[in-house]
Amino acid sequence: MILWSGFVQIKVKLRLITKLLFGNEDILSKILFKPKLMVATLLIAFFVCNPVKSEILIKGGGTESCSQLISNLNRARFEFTQQYKQWVNGFISGLNQGTNRVVSQNISEEAIFAAVEKHCRNRSFDTVYQASLKIYNQLLDQVSLDDGKADLNRGQKARDEKRYNISFPIFDKLARSGNLDAQFELSMAYMIGQGVRKNIFKAYMWMLIYSLQGGEDGKLLAETFGSNLSSDDRELALVLAHTCRKTGYSNCDL
Repeated sequence: MILWSGFVQIKVKLRLITKLLFGNEDILSKILFKPKLMVATLLIAFFVCNPVKSEILIKGGGTESCSQLISNLNRARFEFTQQYKQWVNGFISGLNQGTNRVVSQNISEEAIFAAVEKHCRNRSFDTVYQASLKIYNQLLDQVSLDDGKADLNRGQKARDEKRYNISFPIFDKLARSGNLDAQFELSMAYMIGQGVRKNIFKAYMWMLIYSLQGGEDGKLLAETFGSNLSSDDRELALVLAHTCRKTGYSNCDL
């Protein structure tokens, strides 16, 4: 069955290609008896059926292995060391531009390269590119964490000033990005009705998520909130809480 399916696919492609090459798909029956022409047509059909997939092309120092980088560093080969540094910092700068997120604002180029070197000493089979990308992602995570703290502080300040129209959207966005403190704040906002209509079900669900994430006193508070719900609603909220977490907080609503 598989062979037959493959034959049909090739035949269809051959008819298409002969029509493109010769302006007439009926010529297929004629070229079957011309070996050279048939081979050429088959080759074209093969590449049409199996297009070459493009990959990211890395050039320069990034293609070198970590073991090669460490070898050059150990031999104090200054010219190669500088080339590696330039490549790494150029790569990080390029990602800054491409993602519009500056991860290297509060860290020197020397510190970035030192982090890449440390990674390479621990994982010599990686390439310099892989090591640099790993360090970039670590820096990006730290920037995101710092941004989350600043936003959380802004939301809490707005809440204290009773500007709930500002605090609630901040808590909601941060909670859905996995911020533990924001999940607690969002649960309380739903329980009290700050910036949103009071909703005990959602308050219970978000407190469950906070508890599952390891939030302090989350289990006790969830039990308190859940006492106001039916057993069916509590069970549904628990299922939804697990679904929310498993989907990366992309599916947290009914």
